[in-house]
Amino acid sequence: LQTRLDWLAQGEVIHFMTHAHPYKLWIRLVPAMVLFAFLCSMWLYLVLAGIVGMGLFSVLFMATLAVLGGYSAWNYFEWKNDFVVITNQRALYQERVVLLYDSRQEAPLNAILSITTRSNQLGRWFAFGDVVVRTQAGQILLPTVRYPPQVAQILELAWIQSKTERSRSERKLFEETIRGRLRGQQNPAPAITPAGAAP
Repeated sequence: LQTRLDWLAQGEVIHFMTHAHPYKLWIRLVPAMVLFAFLCSMWLYLVLAGIVGMGLFSVLFMATLAVLGGYSAWNYFEWKNDFVVITNQRALYQERVVLLYDSRQEAPLNAILSITTRSNQLGRWFAFGDVVVRTQAGQILLPTVRYPPQVAQILELAWIQSKTERSRSERKLFEETIRGRLRGQQNPAPAITPAGAAP
């Protein structure tokens, strides 16, 4: 509720919204933690061996902490600013890299052809994976989401609802067109364009 999404259209409702699985964050943070522990251990050994003084050790420790701490904070905010969103109009993946770029990949619900999931063994152990959305224009990936089968079901339900509403709207337009012609209306409602066809 606190996240501002400027791209939401009027009447567009969010059905589902999530960050990527924390695995995506930890896979970047763990190597930095290991490197920090290794460097601190090495410098502490040099201090104990009398090769390096405590003053130099303190400087090296603080410099390493600042660099790796900044790297970790940058990765955390990058992870926090990435969203997978499903609305009543589209499915999308929003990716923001702090100070670099902001991108959004999306698929309108009425353009979806199929929805599948994929995951590796690690993903099956920890319940994360990708939801793959194939559309008329290509493929959209909702990456590293928690419980991908359930997310795919939410998206499929929104897709079915969208098709039902579109069919109902087209049927209503068709009925209005027929009534207009039966009454001898001079300017009948515009003809229906089949779903997926060019107008």
